[in-house]
Amino acid sequence: MKSTSSGGAVFVRNRLNRPCTGLPPLPSLLVALIPLERFEALLLPNGDELVIEFPSNSWRLPFNLALPLPDAFHRSRTAQTFVFSLPNIVVKVYDDVKPYAHERAFYEKWSSALGSAVPTVHAHGRRIDDSKPFLVFSNEGGRITELTEEERAVVRRSVLDVIHEEGWHHHDLAARNVLRKPSGGLCLIDFGMASKCERQGCDGFWE
Repeated sequence: MKSTSSGGAVFVRNRLNRPCTGLPPLPSLLVALIPLERFEALLLPNGDELVIEFPSNSWRLPFNLALPLPDAFHRSRTAQTFVFSLPNIVVKVYDDVKPYAHERAFYEKWSSALGSAVPTVHAHGRRIDDSKPFLVFSNEGGRITELTEEERAVVRRSVLDVIHEEGWHHHDLAARNVLRKPSGGLCLIDFGMASKCERQGCDGFWE
């Protein structure tokens, strides 16, 4: 995992991707109050422009939202993940549409039932250069390197028992996919392999 210090303020740019003349940095409180899906796109520090998809009958601001340097960056076999504290979000850009489809489908079905036991999805869309899909999640806390049996039981009761009742499985249970919230609670993430099990032998075993 590569980490960088967060820096720079969150600010907006116009549709031509140029800084808005005379417009000061957008206050962090205002960023927290404006839903991300109201912006036209997110601009990552590396220059990537992520166009946010939204219902055609919804209003949106005529601005892009430029993000500061991430607090952390994770690269996996299937995605690039940017972790921010201002605003408090996680941006996940997928290299393959399949894990994106799995993850999005999982949240569309289960987010209401699971509540704070999983992150909130704020927005989705495509990267403008190559049309790779992305999701924007709430940043729920820091990654865990090791789980106790009691902590696994908490995740089982809050998430796994609920989805297993309808035959859904995470398929990638590991400590690295659990976050510890500032409050001390636990949050299960990374549902890129999650699906309703169509075969024999599905289980809820941890790595």
